[in-house]
Amino acid sequence: MGHPLTGHTGEVNAVACTTLDGIPAAVTASADTTVRVWDLRTSQTIGDPLIGHTGRVTAVACSMLNGMPAAVTASADKTVRVWDLRTGTATAVVALSAPYGVALTTTGDLVVAFQSDIALYRRQRYDGTAHF
Repeated sequence: MGHPLTGHTGEVNAVACTTLDGIPAAVTASADTTVRVWDLRTSQTIGDPLIGHTGRVTAVACSMLNGMPAAVTASADKTVRVWDLRTGTATAVVALSAPYGVALTTTGDLVVAFQSDIALYRRQRYDGTAHF
């Protein structure tokens, strides 16, 4: 068994795996309102925590968007955020009522679960950032 990944100050609600510039990585979503990116080879964080959510982060999914390693998160603050994992910045913020789960399709569309419903948001290309 490997070393624990420590750093969150609240419970970890979700985890997704990806590759970031050739590094196997895990992305975690926490009740402490942050998202963290972890190098799975060293058990250390990659960069600073991703901040912006004001409520517990309940879900995370990872994919590539136009060559950009991305994570999408859902939060109790009633937003879904798309993050550029290289820069640690949010490239899109979508205000939604009670998002519970998230996923990105292979074409970059956003799928959001709301308790008993699922919605598909088609991504539009505009000035190099993700817009839903």
